[in-house]
Amino acid sequence: MNVFIGALLVLWGLTVLYASLSQIKTAAVGKDKGVVNVSGFLEWELLFKVLHKFPVGFLKGFTLVMGISFVLFGIYVMLHPEL
Repeated sequence: MNVFIGALLVLWGLTVLYASLSQIKTAAVGKDKGVVNVSGFLEWELLFKVLHKFPVGFLKGFTLVMGISFVLFGIYVMLHPEL
């Protein structure tokens, strides 16, 4: 079971790393439109409204650190069966 959970964590970390390195572009972090709850997902819209205030380099770095931490935690879970 630990190998399965660890593999899922590593896969999720690699997905986050892929998003950090290739998907986040400066155009995606454009101007804030000021409209909230148009799509019905209030939490996501508020999160992105807050994230638009940070520079793109900070967002890429934060996402990169999160992806690496998921990968490392997944490897840790796979290598320590006593968890």
